[in-house]
Amino acid sequence: MTTSDLAKMHLERPLTNNLTINERKALKELKSLDNVIIKPADKGGNIVLLNRDMYIDMCMAHLSDVSNYSVLPSDPTEMYIKEFEALLITALEQKIINMEEFKYLLPHKHPTVATLYCLPKVHKSITTPPGRPIVSGNNCLTERASKFINEILYPYVTDLPSYIQDTKSTLLILEGLQVPPYTLLASLDVVSLYSNIPHKAGIQACRSFLETASYEEAQI
Repeated sequence: MTTSDLAKMHLERPLTNNLTINERKALKELKSLDNVIIKPADKGGNIVLLNRDMYIDMCMAHLSDVSNYSVLPSDPTEMYIKEFEALLITALEQKIINMEEFKYLLPHKHPTVATLYCLPKVHKSITTPPGRPIVSGNNCLTERASKFINEILYPYVTDLPSYIQDTKSTLLILEGLQVPPYTLLASLDVVSLYSNIPHKAGIQACRSFLETASYEEAQI
């Protein structure tokens, strides 16, 4: 077989649609509905269709918590950019970070504002599910700083005796565990875990781990 023969062959399989005409029509109609919000469920991999007002109420249930959220009179991004750049310059001058890290951590010229959305917890209620708040920080002011800090802290987190990676690791820990008769098993669920961590206490916890190693060991 010559090169010209190969060029004439159509090796790609023709694209076929795995949906029926009615299914494609239904999806198109759903997409065009302004009063319907489509979100993945918090658990289980299901797709959830919500009335827009219900979804807004779900989000506002979190945002109305004045102990964690407050209404801003204006967009403070420009002010935070200046503060963050000044902080990075100080860190560079004090040799806490090097020039490569400084350039990486510098914010974008036009960072986006982080966006909050919710994933419905239909495993708790089908009719009025609460929402799990998620903050999407793609291209936001502190996105790179968050990645940088995560890389430094991750080894310390995984060494904690309370650290459990996922369900599989939990099952491995429980495998062969001998539970005495009449043992009561219980579980705890922390509401809004991250927003309930005191900032000062969280910083102090990180500091205590970082002080156990030199910065060179903690660098990316």
